[in-house]
Amino acid sequence: MRGWTKSLDAAGVREPGLRADHDRQRRAVRRFRRTAYLAARPLLPAPCCPT
Repeated sequence: MRGWTKSLDAAGVREPGLRADHDRQRRAVRRFRRTAYLAARPLLPAPCCPT
């Protein structure tokens, strides 16, 4: 989870509510589209895709 926290920081996501929203969305995408989730991680820079 440390990488996730660093990615959110790099993206400028600081508000607790917004961070929680990002976390919920991340879990939903990870469950529904695992291949897309895994493909985006190495391809996009942290500020564009906090994964």
